[in-house]
Amino acid sequence: MNYVGVDVGKKYFECWDQRKRAIQKVENTKRGVEEFLSQLKKDDVLVIDPAGGYEKNLIRAAAKKGVTVYVGDNYATSKLSKIFHRGKTDSLDAKNMCLRGEKGLLKETQLYTQDQKTWVVEDLMEEYKAAEKSSALNRNHTVKLLDEILPGIHILGSGPAALKFYLEHLTPQGIEKLQSGGLEEVRKTLRRHHWKLEKKAEAAWEVISRYKEEGAAEFKLKMLGTYTQRLLQDLIAIKEIKEKLKEELKNMEGVEKALKIPGVGTITIASIIATAGRVEKFRTAKDLERFLGMDLVPRESGQHKGKRKISKKGNGTARKHIYLAALAATRQDTSPFHKYYLKKIGKGKKPALVAVMRKLLRTIYTVWKNRLDYNPNLVGTGAPTVTAPVQ
Repeated sequence: MNYVGVDVGKKYFECWDQRKRAIQKVENTKRGVEEFLSQLKKDDVLVIDPAGGYEKNLIRAAAKKGVTVYVGDNYATSKLSKIFHRGKTDSLDAKNMCLRGEKGLLKETQLYTQDQKTWVVEDLMEEYKAAEKSSALNRNHTVKLLDEILPGIHILGSGPAALKFYLEHLTPQGIEKLQSGGLEEVRKTLRRHHWKLEKKAEAAWEVISRYKEEGAAEFKLKMLGTYTQRLLQDLIAIKEIKEKLKEELKNMEGVEKALKIPGVGTITIASIIATAGRVEKFRTAKDLERFLGMDLVPRESGQHKGKRKISKKGNGTARKHIYLAALAATRQDTSPFHKYYLKKIGKGKKPALVAVMRKLLRTIYTVWKNRLDYNPNLVGTGAPTVTAPVQ
């Protein structure tokens, strides 16, 4: 068996071949990947350093061709760098990935298997991340312009109903009509867009009644319309992606039980699949924790030894959404995770929230892998957080 270590970047990836003992630089394009794979022999095994998504095309193309692929471990690779090479460059990382295979340090959990359903979830999560990034940018521009044109009007928020109101009525003619109609006109208009907006009619009227047209106001209103329209499109896209993810997750066993855990939603589960694949391949919950960078490691520097922290190795997408799920779970007073958070709060808010994140991940793993029902009464007791399936 011949190991080929690969460190993937956005434009290129560097490869270290155990047999050739030489570095090869390849363009990270469809053509470059195909040419590289055509050079491999039957006994070649790829050990690829994860690179936040840039490695996806290479991994999938290799899996389709039947090449054995192991997805490496950033944290373990950096440790090998300190031991053997005393440095960290792309070429050294490629050597270290190869070295992990030579030394027999690869685990079965790192073996990449071709899974069309997982690939669909991965692609949808990439679309979701792009839409989220775009919506954050357009929301910032929208709120900034609202503050410049009508300071205080953003009390209506930036949800779809409020955005439709801004698009339709925040024009020179629209504002003039609202001003001439008074509070009742504003109330009627807001009710038409959404009943919740009607509750904010008085505050909105206060702002609108003070509006005076200035030289640059019309131009700013046009810009506001542009960014508002873009933000509305982003929110619609995010909603559609979530619906598609729900449909895909329906076909995966165990997921419906994991979704009953407090704070856990479609995006939480999808982010775990997109980052780590299916949880069934992990022998224990600790293996999944390590893969997602949620395992505790000592904080050391020279003679200093601090408190342990999570390693944060690998792709951070799943960690981000597990963090958000943990926040949601701790804010529900009836949730067992809220009680678990209060139990750990003596160590500080951040360590307590990290403890909830890790407990939440272990609960997701156990419920999902074993296809068992979630039992809220066992969270924080040390017992498995599942019960036998309901007959």
